[in-house]
Amino acid sequence: MGRKGNFVEKTPSGPGRKAKKQKPPTLPDHLKEAKEPRETLGRRSQKRAAKRSAVKAGTATRKKPAKKNKAVPNESLDSEGMSDDDGERKQLFDDGDSDSMGGQSEDDEPLDDNFKGSSGDSSDDDEEELPIEKKSKQLKLKKKQEDELGEKELLMNIQQSEKYTLPSGEEIEKELLLPPDLTILKSRIKEVVGVLSDFTIKREEGRDRVEYLDQLRRDLCSYYSYNDFLMGAFMETFPLGELIDFLEANETPRPMTIRTNTLKTRRRDLAQALINRGVNLDPIGKWSKVGLVIYNSQVPVGATPEYLAGHYILQGASSFLPVMALAPQEGDKVLDMSAAPGGKTSHIAALMKNTG
Repeated sequence: MGRKGNFVEKTPSGPGRKAKKQKPPTLPDHLKEAKEPRETLGRRSQKRAAKRSAVKAGTATRKKPAKKNKAVPNESLDSEGMSDDDGERKQLFDDGDSDSMGGQSEDDEPLDDNFKGSSGDSSDDDEEELPIEKKSKQLKLKKKQEDELGEKELLMNIQQSEKYTLPSGEEIEKELLLPPDLTILKSRIKEVVGVLSDFTIKREEGRDRVEYLDQLRRDLCSYYSYNDFLMGAFMETFPLGELIDFLEANETPRPMTIRTNTLKTRRRDLAQALINRGVNLDPIGKWSKVGLVIYNSQVPVGATPEYLAGHYILQGASSFLPVMALAPQEGDKVLDMSAAPGGKTSHIAALMKNTG
């Protein structure tokens, strides 16, 4: 027995696979329509074209140029054989498209077929700028003028500050009677050092170099609280550029440093014990194996149980260097000629392990 036939009408399906894969038809090159490149009109040309189309449609009228009233003698009219009635009749039939006397206006002139903007149109486009563009140009011009003015003022200030005038004798006497003004002293020190660095150009006429040096020494003594002899020794030892840096470094407080007593403890154990008590510290550097620098502490560093037990001593880092340079060995004999308060002596004893 065969299968039973199914005679239900099937709905037609869509296009087959071949139809879906078909591409749009392509035309040969000789059948394609050649499109001429369309060029844009200038702004002036667009206005003229719109005006001509409006006149043809009748929505606008062409304006006539203003005529100059010339007095025409009656004899000339008679010679041409035209009366006043004929003139009025002629004006009735004029449609306004053409001017009298056979002249043509600018709008009636024939235009070229090509719609490329002429060079005149482009220049007109440049002249017709938007308000924001004009404002931008004005702002740029104003900024340029302000920059030039600022440069001139800067040059004038530099030229004025090239030469510094020393205070007179009366001004110095007044300053001696009053307490020193640190701001004035600092600015004067800076100016005098600048003059001495380029003395031939910046010096005041009639002033000697010794006068500038004397004024500088007095100001430095007043500002940094040194006596005249010690400041004179510093000025002879250091150049002017290094002298100010040296004096500023002397004003900076030294960090608190301690030295570990290696006879009783190790630096690692001492650091851990002090950290547990709330001391913020670090190793003093790679060059020393016994020094610690303390930044801040919640307890007095000179009254901790470790200090009372002799595990460390308060000592400046510079005091480590002489002992390290001496490098004493066990069993040596060392004579300390300046043993007070005993920081270097105890350091020597620790390195010699209490021998010698």
